[in-house]
Formats: sequence, C-alpha cells, structure tokens
Amino acid sequence: MNSRTLFYLFLASFFLGFSFIIQRFALRTGADFFSISLYMALVASILSIPLFLMNASVHRLTLTDWRDLILVGILAGGITILLQLYALTLTSTVSLGLSQAFVAIFTAWFGYLFLKERLPKAFAIVFGVMVIGMFLVSTNGQFFIPNFGDILVVISGGIVGFTNVYVKRLNERVSIQLIIAGRVLFGTLFLLLAAILWNQWAFPFEAFEWIVLLGFFVFLSSFFILKSIETAGATLSSTFLMLAPVITAFFSMVWFNEWLSVEQAVGVLIILIGGFYISRRM
Repeated sequence: MNSRTLFYLFLASFFLGFSFIIQRFALRTGADFFSISLYMALVASILSIPLFLMNASVHRLTLTDWRDLILVGILAGGITILLQLYALTLTSTVSLGLSQAFVAIFTAWFGYLFLKERLPKAFAIVFGVMVIGMFLVSTNGQFFIPNFGDILVVISGGIVGFTNVYVKRLNERVSIQLIIAGRVLFGTLFLLLAAILWNQWAFPFEAFEWIVLLGFFVFLSSFFILKSIETAGATLSSTFLMLAPVITAFFSMVWFNEWLSVEQAVGVLIILIGGFYISRRM
C-alpha cells in the first residue's frame, strides 16, 4: 500500500467519524434535523459542482449512467443523510458512529446478491452477533425494545452498503470523480424536492457555522471514501473505515459525556470486531 492510498484511508476515516460529532453539535443548537440536512447538502454541492463540470467524461454519459448516478445520489447523498440526522435526535453519537460497522456487513451481503461475490462462511453468525451487540448498546443490556434511532442506524448502514456495491459496478463505466460529485449533487436535489413538497425552507441561523462546517466534512468524507475504494478496493477501505466509529466514540465521551456502561462497551467491541472480520473476508 503506497503512501497516497494510506493518506486517503486515514482522511476518509477522520472526516467520516468527525462528521457525526459535528452533526451532534448542530442539533444541540435546537435546529431541525431536516433543515440541517438540506443546507448542509447545499454547501457540499457548491464544492461538488466544479468537480462535476471539470470532468470531461460528463459529456459521454449514457442514460443508464445518469440513472445510476441519480440513484446513488438519492440513496447515499439524500435519504442516508436524513436518516442519520433523524437517528441522532433519538440515540447517541456513539451508536450513529457504529453505522460504519454495519456498512461492511451489508456491503458483503449485497455483493453476494448482485455481484456473486463469495460470502464469508461465518457471515450469518457474525451478523447475528453484531445485532446482539447493537442490542446491548441500545438497551444497556436490559430486555426491552431497542431505541428506534438505533434501528435507523442499522437501516442507514444497509443503504450505504447497497450503494457501495452499486458504485463498484458504476465505476466500471463512470469515473470516480463524477460519482463523488453526483452523489452530493443529486442527493441535494432530492432534499430540495422534499423541501418543496413539505414547504420547509426556514434557514436555521442558530446552526449556521455548524452547517457550513458539516457541508465541508460531508463533501470531504465522500471524496476520500470513494477515492479510497478506487485506489485500495472495497475490502481494505472497509477495514480502515472501522477507525471512524472509534474516532466518533472518543470525541463523544470527551465533548458530550456519552460514557459507555460495561454492557454497552461490550456491545461496541462486538460490533467493531464483527465489522472488521467481515470486511477482511470480503
């Protein structure tokens, strides 16, 4: 692994893990999760437009390419952002950071379904154990229905896992730069359409600086994650991106006092080990 690839992987992990922290700061201002999602995406789009227009291959896109770019944008740049910010209003920052572990296992599953990739032999067992780990994190080891926000965390991990597989196929025809820009731009267009339908345009000035910062982090995390996949492959990228939940958990404890009980710490460890195992066997 060359130094450039290592550079991409560490930056991808940092920007992804720290973006969850910034989301928490934005929500603590009292701003609505949808408004934060919309205007954060607009900031990221401003950064993405030059990347999109400067790419010469944009003129050679087929209708199928446009369809796939739009789908990736809606799922990964629109719906996932909404789900994660809404989940953060219901659960802890640590729990949201663990979505990356579930991305690894869902990437393996969808790769098996759509790309006929081999699944690890212990896939079903590891997935079941990871669900138990999420139950421990969500309920603190008590026997009651898990937090709905934690269920959304798992769902968002599934959506990102699906789009990772979709990106693998799309990257055979479309450059990674266009996929990066399209993910942000079409995700933003989806959120704008939702704002029109819901008539929700109010700008949350109280969270202005956090929204701008979050827009930068969302664009940079998307950029370095997809560049990592391009240069290192999905397997190695998934393994290194397991650093993101660790970064999120550390700063959550320092700044938000989200300390884990023994049961929750065991749950986090189970999820991280499960995600690492699957990503290394993909």
